Amino acid sequence: MFSARPQEDIVNESAYLEHSLRTQYWKKLSVYQEYAATEAKLQTVETAQQRRSLRKRLSALRSRRYSIENQEKALEAGLCTLRIEMRNNLAWNLVRSQSCCPSPVWDPPRPDTPLDATSPPFVPRRGFFNDWKEAGKLEKVDETGEESGNECHGMEQGSEGCVSPSAQAPSMSDTDEGIQEPSRRRSFDDGTLSFAERRLSLPYIPTEWI
Repeated sequence: MFSARPQEDIVNESAYLEHSLRTQYWKKLSVYQEYAATEAKLQTVETAQQRRSLRKRLSALRSRRYSIENQEKALEAGLCTLRIEMRNNLAWNLVRSQSCCPSPVWDPPRPDTPLDATSPPFVPRRGFFNDWKEAGKLEKVDETGEESGNECHGMEQGSEGCVSPSAQAPSMSDTDEGIQEPSRRRSFDDGTLSFAERRLSLPYIPTEWI
């Protein structure tokens, strides 16, 4: 799209124009000094021929001053053009570098200590899920009623005793006579409930999905 010149050529040309501009400045300063001296001498001469000669010299100095000023304007315009070209080249190179180079990818920090092959293998500790699975396992209870009547498994000592399932169910004679008491909800903390009855009335809620 752009035919940009090398940066070195632009810098060399800019240095040459700056040197030429300084040279023209010193030339203009010399012309100003000579013009001022000639104008002062014109005020002192008396003959017409000398005055005529001094006026011609002043006219030539004015023409030379105008020429120097025009050259200075051209040099300053060239320097301004070079500065604009230099800025355009810098902008173009910046855009090309951004379009060619990929965007940096974030790299996560890595540990400073290297890996050691002699270190013992990592074994994860048994955490919450293993403990929860073991806690969810209940003791097996024989629900066939073949166990001994007074033997209770898993009951604490000092309780009031175990009640067999046959003793808890009302008999047919009581039902026929209408003397069965209204059923009441017995809490889980009731000592008369056996372990099997507790297990049937309130099953273990957590379920293993795996």
